[in-house]
Amino acid sequence: MSGKQYVLDHFGTIWPAHVSSFTWFLAKCRKQFSGDLDLMLVLATIGDRTLAARHVPADMTYEQFVGGQMGHVPVEPINIQSVADFLGMPKETVRRKINSLIDLGWVERDANGALAATAKAARELAPLTDEGVDYLGRMWATLSSVSSKA
Repeated sequence: MSGKQYVLDHFGTIWPAHVSSFTWFLAKCRKQFSGDLDLMLVLATIGDRTLAARHVPADMTYEQFVGGQMGHVPVEPINIQSVADFLGMPKETVRRKINSLIDLGWVERDANGALAATAKAARELAPLTDEGVDYLGRMWATLSSVSSKA
């Protein structure tokens, strides 16, 4: 059975738990980013390429991530145009958001224009990462409870 089918078969338990937990998480994101969820989405898009799932060691711990001790993880380059295209945002809006993130020290741009999230972003946004871990933990508990009843 696919993951999607599993969710569809247990929709009454899984979906309300997801909506509740995800709404809580988005509210925390909005607060952390002073109401600017677009800024958060731009950083998340860059962060997704900075810490691309296919390059992250499977045994990396949360402590290694927030402590900056995860070793070298190859960055997949992304630029302003790619972020704008992915998010469906105007390029100028994305450029302004990226400049704000650079001013915060959360994003850096190399000589070729490639963007990467910084260790400072990981440190300063650790409380939000904690909220994300809590969200995933709540979803794990929900999925595990459904699985144990099946």
